[in-house]
Amino acid sequence: MGRAIFAMAIPCVLLVVSGCALPSAIAYKVFGPAPVPARYAPPKEPMLVMVEEANASAGPMLESEELALAIRQQLAEHDVAPLIDPQEVQRLRDSAPAGFRQMGISEIGRRVGARQVLYVAIRRFDLESPQAADVMRARLAVELKVIDTQSAEVRWPESGDAEPYEYESDYVRLTPQNHPAAIRSSAIRLAAGDIGRMFYKWKPETMQEENQDLKIR
Repeated sequence: MGRAIFAMAIPCVLLVVSGCALPSAIAYKVFGPAPVPARYAPPKEPMLVMVEEANASAGPMLESEELALAIRQQLAEHDVAPLIDPQEVQRLRDSAPAGFRQMGISEIGRRVGARQVLYVAIRRFDLESPQAADVMRARLAVELKVIDTQSAEVRWPESGDAEPYEYESDYVRLTPQNHPAAIRSSAIRLAAGDIGRMFYKWKPETMQEENQDLKIR
């Protein structure tokens, strides 16, 4: 009996002596890669998502509205924070257009009941197609930060500066299905996914599945 117990214990001892490499490898195969922590986990306080073009003189961009919607969907699906209805901002703007233009980000957030604002400034959004080629790609560059509406201070990044983010799609052959509007929308959704994942814990294989669903065919 004692010999049997000793023999059964040998594999367990070998696992302990060999360190964590083997158990870690087994865990990776069984459970997949470890979850990636949030870059910043906002407190569960009312949040307003604001997306604006950095160069307002260039005129309104449809991308800002679509990107804001896509980011809000990401945050809502993963219960990052209670989200303020964007219509509240529109109502505030309509009630006093001149005054609204003078308001800072934190004041707008306070007026609509937010304790924090995820502010995203679009620096560029381009659809590029090499000359005489039937392919196209999208390029997006933004800066983002989370602002406390009471103190007007930047909660994240800790440096107080905006966090840069860039997205560049692969070149896609233009077809009736892969037209410029489809390439543009796909880029916005994929970029919104990357931005959203900055604020919640996620698993790499889940990201790959989500991105595959969002890509144009």
